[in-house]
Order: sequence, then C-alpha cells, then structure tokens
Amino acid sequence: NRCNRHDALQRARGYLISRLENAGKEVADDEIAWLHTWLNRVLDAQNDWVACRSWAEKCIARGVLWEHPYQRPGHFVPGLKSQPWHCASHFELCWRLESSYESIKAELL
Repeated sequence: NRCNRHDALQRARGYLISRLENAGKEVADDEIAWLHTWLNRVLDAQNDWVACRSWAEKCIARGVLWEHPYQRPGHFVPGLKSQPWHCASHFELCWRLESSYESIKAELL
C-alpha cells in the first residue's frame, strides 16, 4: 500500500535524523556511517535530493563516510581509487579467502 510505504519512510526519516542530530562525539564512526547510509536510502526513496546532499555534506564534514555529496554509495572504502579492477593481494579479505581455499572447499563438499 502506497500510503503505508509513505508513512513508514516518514517514520524512518524522523528516527534517523533524530539519532544523527543527537549523536555526540561519543557515538562511534561506524554507527554514524550506518545511520547516514540508511538515511540516504530513505531520502532517496522519497526523491528528496536536496536533503540527500545536505546530509551527505554533514557526513563528509565529520569525516565518517563518502568524499562527495553527489556520490553516496551504500558501501564505501575510504581512499579506494576509482578504477575498474583492483589487485586482490591489496585487500586482506581477498588474500585470506584465497589462502583458505582448500578448507572452504572441504566445508562445501
């Protein structure tokens, strides 16, 4: 139902904005990033681009997430160069998975 979706988005928006406005320096950066990511999704669903950019600018100013208010991906790795391919050996997760191939395969089979 369209009305229920609208109401749910409004409630989510209010909750997330309240959490962000009341978040002091004691709130961990990963929680702030999570709140901003979800607020961005809600504002995007509401087609409120001005609010998306405004909140993104606040997030960027805090140094928590993103680098440009027009580019707000749901997953962000600070400092990761924009290029089509990356060397797997530069990422701990990748080389740990690759080095565990045999045990992962054994668990699957």
